[in-house]
Amino acid sequence: MNALDIRTILISFVISDFICASIMGYLWLRNRRRFPAIAFWAIDFILQVLSILLISLRGVIPDFLSMVGGNSLIILGSIFLLIGLERYLGIRRRQLHNWIMLAVFTLIHTYFSVFSPILAARDINMSLALIFICAQCAWVLLFRSEPGFRRATRFAVMVFGLYCLVGVLSTANNLLSVVGNDYLESGLYNALSLLADQMLFIALTFSLFHMVNSRLSTALDEDTSARIRTEQELRVSEEKYAAVFQSVPDILMLTSVKEGKILEVNENFSRITGFSREEVIGKTTLDLNLWNDAADRSKFIRLLQAERRVRNIESVFRKRSGETLTGLISGEILNLKQGVYILSIIHDVTEQRVLEREIQTEKDRLLVEITERKKMERQNEYLASFPNVNANPILEIETDGTIRYTNPAALKTLENLGLKLDAHQYLPYSPEELVKLHLKCASSPLREEFQLGNVYFLRDIYSIGEKSLRVYLVDITQRVLLERQIQELNASLDQRIEQRTAELTLSNKELEAFSYSVSHDLRAPLRSIDGFSHALLDDYGTLIPEEGLTYLERIRNAAQRMGQIIEDMQFLSYITRSPLDLRLIDISALAKSSMEELARENADRIVQWSVEPDMALICDQRLIRIVFTNLLNNAWKFTSKVSQAHIMVGSYKDPERGSVFFVRDDGIGFDKRFKNKLFTAFQRLHTQSEYPGTGIGLALVQRAIQRHGGQVWADSEVGHGASFYFSIPTLQPSESTKEKENE
Repeated sequence: MNALDIRTILISFVISDFICASIMGYLWLRNRRRFPAIAFWAIDFILQVLSILLISLRGVIPDFLSMVGGNSLIILGSIFLLIGLERYLGIRRRQLHNWIMLAVFTLIHTYFSVFSPILAARDINMSLALIFICAQCAWVLLFRSEPGFRRATRFAVMVFGLYCLVGVLSTANNLLSVVGNDYLESGLYNALSLLADQMLFIALTFSLFHMVNSRLSTALDEDTSARIRTEQELRVSEEKYAAVFQSVPDILMLTSVKEGKILEVNENFSRITGFSREEVIGKTTLDLNLWNDAADRSKFIRLLQAERRVRNIESVFRKRSGETLTGLISGEILNLKQGVYILSIIHDVTEQRVLEREIQTEKDRLLVEITERKKMERQNEYLASFPNVNANPILEIETDGTIRYTNPAALKTLENLGLKLDAHQYLPYSPEELVKLHLKCASSPLREEFQLGNVYFLRDIYSIGEKSLRVYLVDITQRVLLERQIQELNASLDQRIEQRTAELTLSNKELEAFSYSVSHDLRAPLRSIDGFSHALLDDYGTLIPEEGLTYLERIRNAAQRMGQIIEDMQFLSYITRSPLDLRLIDISALAKSSMEELARENADRIVQWSVEPDMALICDQRLIRIVFTNLLNNAWKFTSKVSQAHIMVGSYKDPERGSVFFVRDDGIGFDKRFKNKLFTAFQRLHTQSEYPGTGIGLALVQRAIQRHGGQVWADSEVGHGASFYFSIPTLQPSESTKEKENE
């Protein structure tokens, strides 16, 4: 009698197989996203449990189902295990030879179970099939796995090798000894063989578990290294921000939108205002009494809330000492992961404004003096008809150089200048030159400026009679000196303004570089946030509570949305800078193609739309496509809650604007009070949950139309749809376009 009862071993085999299958199922649930191939392992273990259960029920169920069905399930499960191991290692092979082997195995087992019942033949058939499958499993793990991972596969390779050894010993036993046809009474060796299979199955379970844990440990090490690298990148990025922040020559402040408290200032803030960093951190500008006029602060906040960006508003600020400074303040709202902040920049123009006022005062004074001098000159011209009493020089000279008359003022002027008492000082020409001058002045008197010593005169020369010249002189020395002084002041002002302009240009360039650095360097932290959140969901999603999963999804959505906003900002800047390529564009065809694309992408919606035919315009095709893409996308989006939506594209003639194009819909519309905010970047009249978007589309439309020198406007009523209009003045095609058309 057999010392070991095969039925008892089968029952324990069923229990241990069920436990192993549960372990494998748990392993699959925990790692199904990272290692989907474990599903094939789980299928194998389930089939093993079913097969042992069928074999154990022999005598209760038909023998064919117990013997053929149970053993075929063992081989089928082993094939699934092989497929799972290959896919776990990233290998995909055709399994045709294994499916053929399964078919041959089933036929042989059926024959020796039903037509010619021979237990030894069935055992040999089973042993050879298992050897065939297990040898493949061992070979794949030993030679097809990555060299660094083979250490983790050694235990599993040893288990498959022992499976092959048990199969060889079982085959030898069946060939060399006499075995009965009743498996449940087949002898001690079959009982030991079954017990060995049970132990090897348990060992296989833990070897596979060990393989998965080894790979998870390696992945965890890689994730830790990646996180360390990301932290280093973030630290370098923060150092770059700090260096740029401190290097800007203007006053910089970073404040929170929610509480208005100052979070950071640069060194120039302390140098110019006199407040130390420790004094201002955590306080508001109202606490510091920084604004000289509260109305300036209210205006700045109001514009910032409306447009999210403000540039160069002149305001007066108060220093710690009580002195004031005049500055151009600019600001921008930044949406960062820690919250919403305001970056404020104050460019100190105090000295420039003082200088401008001084120059303007001096110019006003000089202009008054010049006006008075000109008035005096006009009076002197009137007094010229009274030579003897006139305070300005008057004389008459014959064309041969003879002096006919000089008034006392002419002689007195020469005497005051220490010059020779000779009237020829006022008209130093030879007789021949005087004759030519007489002929010239006969048709029109000659007026010119004339210098005598260090005195400047305005000289009028008239022809008198046939041979005489009369000369009237007015002293304009003060006027000339004043004009020269004004020229020098203007030159000085131009130089100083040029210097201030260069400083402001440099400051703006540094600010643009800072904004560019913020926009681009923010992408690395955003990618890290999104990537690690995604990895956390994939690897440990089953361990995180539902509320935590919601938080992670919100983090990912926020990071992706901020990345989209940064891209939109860069695209908006690109539209502003890109050159225009003007040509005659078929507007009807362009609008129709945009509508057809929307209809294809949203095939589940029924929207009636129409495009007026034969509309054409000279414009930049790329920019106008952006206009219609955004306007039609808006119309499509905001009619999504209308059962039978209508969208129309058309045009009309306006006496002042010329051709006006429009996009009209019957969607939800908007309140007219807020139409001024429509074309401002990132301004939205609806929440993200109602109608998703970044708020950049209409800003792109406005920039594109303004680049053409045109206008864009909108009209709507809540619940009655919206109409968007734009007009572009008549333009000439670009030279490059004309050349291409001529070719």
